[in-house]
Amino acid sequence: MAEQLRSLCALLLVDNFEQVVDAAGVLAALLGQCPAIKCLVTSRCALQLKGEHEHALLPLPLPPAAAAGANDLLRFPSVELFTQRVQAVVPDWSLNEDNARSIAGICRRLDGLPLALELAATRMKILSPAALLERLGNQPELLSRGTRDSDARHQTLQATLDWSYDLLSPAAARLFPQLSAFADGWTLDAMTRVCHGGSEIDLLDAHAVLIDHSLVWRIDKPTAIRFVFPVTIREYAAGKLRQSGDADAVSARHLMWCLELAETAAVELTGTSQQSRLQLLADEQANTRTALDYAITTRQSAAAHGLAGALWRFWEINGHLDEGRRWLSRVLALTGPTPAAVRAVAFKAAGNLARDQNDFGAAIEFHRRAQALFAEAGDGAGLAAVLNNLGAVELDLGHRPAAIAHFESSLERFTELNDQWGVALVLSNLAHAMRTTSEPARAEQAARQSVRKFEALGDAQGTARSLTPSA
Repeated sequence: MAEQLRSLCALLLVDNFEQVVDAAGVLAALLGQCPAIKCLVTSRCALQLKGEHEHALLPLPLPPAAAAGANDLLRFPSVELFTQRVQAVVPDWSLNEDNARSIAGICRRLDGLPLALELAATRMKILSPAALLERLGNQPELLSRGTRDSDARHQTLQATLDWSYDLLSPAAARLFPQLSAFADGWTLDAMTRVCHGGSEIDLLDAHAVLIDHSLVWRIDKPTAIRFVFPVTIREYAAGKLRQSGDADAVSARHLMWCLELAETAAVELTGTSQQSRLQLLADEQANTRTALDYAITTRQSAAAHGLAGALWRFWEINGHLDEGRRWLSRVLALTGPTPAAVRAVAFKAAGNLARDQNDFGAAIEFHRRAQALFAEAGDGAGLAAVLNNLGAVELDLGHRPAAIAHFESSLERFTELNDQWGVALVLSNLAHAMRTTSEPARAEQAARQSVRKFEALGDAQGTARSLTPSA
């Protein structure tokens, strides 16, 4: 070949090189002998040669989650391909306003992967768009009727993924199933915490192989670089994980990682790092949901209580009150062994979210349960916090004497603990409770003390709240 090509200025096309990727050196030698030759190579993995320029062929662009009208949807290549393939098997079918939402959902569900779209289109002979979309969630075998003249590995999506999986190195093949524990992506730090497979360098190298094979996609976000599985590939990886017998161990590590992440972030949700912590929890929301469901389903009571108790303020700040209360309802129904202080935090969280929705009776009941558990655990900080919360609910109900009594009791405990932020918060609440009583001077004194303490702590939000004339 070198003898024939040496004198030419030409483009050499090489297709499906992943089948013979170990022969990449042959191409390198050929190019070295033929300086005017360029190679365009298609492959499921990079050749890793000097001078190689990678160009990723991404899936077809998808329609937005808020499905547009039929005419607008046809602007998206994934919808266009699916429509063409359906019409090839059902000639009188057309995209219209009645089926537009389902068609958009099918394309999103299949990640815009051309082969998956083509295989799904053949099922439209017997299924309506809505029925096909519903079944795609739990019947992967639906994507299993390719054309007779297709290559065997393109007859089904399973065969295509098997082909890709079989090309992986042993280390990448071990890592691949474990990554299915993550929902909606992961960071490299999360991967090294949850997945096993040698040293950190071994894991990073295996991860790079998965990216090179286009099984894992990279997403650059303002906060961090994230990596994701397409939905169909994640389901395939999850099947491999179940077959391996390691699913529970990987899910348990994923749960512990989510618990640590949420507890660390929760500490900073009232400080100057609030925005970055909120973004972190938003990025990992699908993961924490998955971890919570796993903890509840497997009745890991302590972990479930800890995770829900750490997430309540994130739910509150983002307005996810209904969701938070649903999770806490499931968690508090667990009866497994749980430290009293951990269970108390979850009850306190439920009380806070109930108060946010003006469900004051439930809020008081939850906080009283928390108060008893904090007392049982000898947790002075928890007891001080829940007394403050009880005072806030009583104030909402217009019960000022009861509110003031709770605030004063809370202030006494925070002072004993030398918790300056807690003291500043309760002084502010006490000032609000007393401002319409017969002791306006005392209310003003409490407010000024609160402002000074928040200023000393550098808490601008707390300072602003203490300067506000109403709660």
